[in-house]
Amino acid sequence: MVQHWTQDTAEPPSWPEAYDRMVQQGRKSKVKYPSDAHLRFEVDRPVVRGSA
Repeated sequence: MVQHWTQDTAEPPSWPEAYDRMVQQGRKSKVKYPSDAHLRFEVDRPVVRGSA
C-alpha cells in the first residue's frame, strides 16, 4: 500500500494510526508479482508491543 499525508506535528503517527490511514486512504502499490492478499488489498494490522 501507498499513502501520503501531511502530519500536523513533527511527531510521527502511531502504527495503528498509520495502518488505519493506509487502509482507508491508501492505494495498492504496483508490483510485478502481487500476492493474493495484495490483490484483495489485505494487510494485517500491526502488533504493537511496549517500548524498551
